[in-house]
Amino acid sequence: MGSIPAVAGDLPYERLAGPSGVETSLAVAKHTWGDTWKVVYVASNRNPVDALPAATIGDGPVVLTDGNTLNLGGVKPSKIAILGGLGAVPQAIADQAKATGAEVVRLAGADRNATAAEIAKRWVAVNGAPKNVYVTKNVGSGSPDAVAASVLRDGPIVTFTNDASVAALAGTVPDLKAEKVTALGGTGVVPDAVVKAVANGKATARLAGSNRYETAFEIAKYAKAQKSGSNVYLASGTALKDAMVAGAAKDGVILLSPANGEGVKSKADVLGAAKLIVIGGTGVMPDSTVTAAATGVIPQPAQAVQPTQPAQPTQPAQPKPRQPEPQKPARQPKQSAKRTPTKPAQPKPQQPTHPAGKTPVGKECPASAPIKGNQASMKYHVPGGRSYKRTIPEHCFATEAEAQAAGFQKAGA
Repeated sequence: MGSIPAVAGDLPYERLAGPSGVETSLAVAKHTWGDTWKVVYVASNRNPVDALPAATIGDGPVVLTDGNTLNLGGVKPSKIAILGGLGAVPQAIADQAKATGAEVVRLAGADRNATAAEIAKRWVAVNGAPKNVYVTKNVGSGSPDAVAASVLRDGPIVTFTNDASVAALAGTVPDLKAEKVTALGGTGVVPDAVVKAVANGKATARLAGSNRYETAFEIAKYAKAQKSGSNVYLASGTALKDAMVAGAAKDGVILLSPANGEGVKSKADVLGAAKLIVIGGTGVMPDSTVTAAATGVIPQPAQAVQPTQPAQPTQPAQPKPRQPEPQKPARQPKQSAKRTPTKPAQPKPQQPTHPAGKTPVGKECPASAPIKGNQASMKYHVPGGRSYKRTIPEHCFATEAEAQAAGFQKAGA
């Protein structure tokens, strides 16, 4: 879907999306590679983290499979590379790939770190000795720094999770013959000690910002010199799944967007963007987010209604003492008791309204909207999260996208 900017200076945009991650990956693949693929890389739609290192190879698109059917959108590549072991992409998918007549290979290791190392070897086989090897932490559901870095073309991405995997990398990286080892993200993600151990005496560098959005911007500026095209692919900074295939695109770099789109327009202008290409449907990247990103106009949150201050009570008139009657002994006037004004009732604070079926009940949210939103921190907590059980919600949401559209950010992100 295209969009013509309403105001000069606004960025036009289009959206690449499908009803599932599989169809979204096909939309991205065909957008940049057309209908002729020499090779295609196939990753699991359930958790497509193996797609990130494969995207850097740069000789073909990455598509996802649901584990039941191999959907290549009618394209017949001459080579199909399966990413990950049988637990990620079942043998049935490899069998379907062979039935197309294509050459089929599987790039896999004992775990995701080892799989990334195998993919790095494929990078060298296709492109020769790399200038860089990029190192990031494998956080299980996909690293936002690796999403942004998947557009880089001067070296492969490798990952680690613990000391054992760092030691394995220290043995693998020298075989790649890279000139330099570059960390993706700050020292809280990739400690200096890890970079030093993996580099094993080679030059080191770091691409990092103050948060995931700024790190993606630093990576995009670095990647801009390596890639032709003036597009900026825009992905959610919290729902990374759809964006994991975008790095294979040939015509632009990747930025991550917060839920309100703040900061995207200014970053895209620095990158010389001609257009934003939004990855994923409105459940992941709502139209309000995209509009704010394209225009730089950030919607302000609604102001809380302040309760009306009660009028101050009128002080009662003081009774006058009675004057004594003439010719009679003066009588002492009776003192009227002062009346204490009654304090007006304080107005009750206005409670937020909730859509039907999404009203918090004590410390719980209904099953139809289990995501808890905390008004004070503007954070939302998903079931199973570290602070979920002890969070007392003011809002309940059915999906993370709904929470993000309301201006909330994921706790711990």
